[in-house]
Amino acid sequence: MDARSINETGAIPVIQIEQAINRGVDYLYKHQYPNGEFCCYTSPDLRMQKACVPDSAVFPAAVIASTLLGLAGHPKVDALLKKTVPFFQYQMMRGGICNYYTLRSPLFKLNPPDIDTTAYVGTLFDVWRIEYPRESTRTLMLINQRSKGGIYTWFILRFRPTVNRIAWRTGLRGLKSPLASLRFWLKHEYKRNDVGGVVNANALYYLGVTEATRSTLDYLIQIVKKGEEVHCDSWYRSPINFYYALGRNYYKGVWELESVRSIVLERLMNHQQPDGSFGDNLLETAQALSTLIYWQGHPAVAERTARVLLAHQGKYGEWPRAIFFYRGPGKTVGWGSEEITTGFCVEALNAYQNWAKKMDTDNRINNTALKDYEASK
Repeated sequence: MDARSINETGAIPVIQIEQAINRGVDYLYKHQYPNGEFCCYTSPDLRMQKACVPDSAVFPAAVIASTLLGLAGHPKVDALLKKTVPFFQYQMMRGGICNYYTLRSPLFKLNPPDIDTTAYVGTLFDVWRIEYPRESTRTLMLINQRSKGGIYTWFILRFRPTVNRIAWRTGLRGLKSPLASLRFWLKHEYKRNDVGGVVNANALYYLGVTEATRSTLDYLIQIVKKGEEVHCDSWYRSPINFYYALGRNYYKGVWELESVRSIVLERLMNHQQPDGSFGDNLLETAQALSTLIYWQGHPAVAERTARVLLAHQGKYGEWPRAIFFYRGPGKTVGWGSEEITTGFCVEALNAYQNWAKKMDTDNRINNTALKDYEASK
């Protein structure tokens, strides 16, 4: 780490950002598994330095692929994403929904398919125009909506009428091993009626805003207005996760979120550390940088945050592993890896670079217009 670079002022050289992005992409390219999967560890250690055990899962690969979508056209990114597609196709379940765990994981049969993994994979397939049962996926998600807003996390049977055969067949999976299923629910801090703020923000990003999803949008807005970001999701325990996920929707054009923009930016700054980082680790710092860009935060703050990421990049192009999400509110076990952190850092630096270029172009245009105006007097 070069601490001096964090305190420098002035525009960050474009070449410096590009080199960091390319090194990060190269790291991910070299560390992708042959089947398209990425490494993810589970650990009871909050710093992820002890007792880290690899966990075979679909979700981490889907998240990493999502962070790289803004780099379309980069040869290694395109090759990497192309490699993930058959992996996701093989893991996709009936009706286009997805399970957090891979088919080879012993927990696959017990863990229900979930909204979060499905939304990430569906978004990737939509962007890449990959054929999959899109309408079925969206229908199953909407069946899972609550009457008071928000979407339940798990695809399971619920006490509501439905004639959707896929919903029934998916929900009946748990009856194949009822005792093992019960032990699973008791052990993992999960609840059948779980509803998460970050999960819903990711679902809205996939589904888009329609009359059918309006209640989900309202649910997310109310989380901000009521100040419930800290406890709005059982897995994502940092408010920065929520600001980031919600910001993706705002950046995508969900302008109804303008009503909470200033609130989000103000609360985000409460998590800035004296050294310019955010939250507890570099993963949250990367998400904070993306959040600043998505919500149009202060350029000077974004620049300093970008410098923090640049200063902490590792020898091989990676950023250190950190917990991305937990098993539940108790934070007894968390998941993360160098690959996940690196994906978010690459995404943030690429977004910052594009933002900085746009601001520079806008300034040049404004200066030219001002000079022309003064010359015409």
